[in-house]
Amino acid sequence: MSRMMSPTIPGLRARGAVEQFTLWAFRSWVQGFDNRPWKRAEMREGFAAIGAGEAGDPFDEALMMLAASTTTVLGVNCPTCPTVTEDEHDFLLVLAHLQRGETSRADRVLRTWLPPAAARLCTGRFAQAARAMDEAGYRLPVRAEALRAVDSVGWDGTARDPVPQGASRTLH
Repeated sequence: MSRMMSPTIPGLRARGAVEQFTLWAFRSWVQGFDNRPWKRAEMREGFAAIGAGEAGDPFDEALMMLAASTTTVLGVNCPTCPTVTEDEHDFLLVLAHLQRGETSRADRVLRTWLPPAAARLCTGRFAQAARAMDEAGYRLPVRAEALRAVDSVGWDGTARDPVPQGASRTLH
């Protein structure tokens, strides 16, 4: 089955406000990276508006590292899409683990997308963003269905789906 969609992944409406906001921020960043630079500024302003302004810059920087170093095509929907991809679901899991101090679990998920050194760098910046969100009262849940593969993932040096030149990282 494609990593893009899965019938076992809860949709956007089945998620709480913190998950919805975090997905909006992630999706807006990706949309801004592709073709709308003001979306990245909008994402940082969104963090400030909810009282988690300290999360905006490390979130932005970690996503820039992720975009520059990823070895796969990530499934990321547009900001208003009601479905959630497996990659988006795993992204929420990374932040949720980091909020709980579970750095090695977050790093293992990131290694499915990144070489080890890049995963370590991203983990540090995402940890800063996750901590700032948590301190502002925005804690992400660790969903039971998200634990399916965390302990069995690892980066083996081969790309799952190489990123074609000029490819969009947003599904629609």
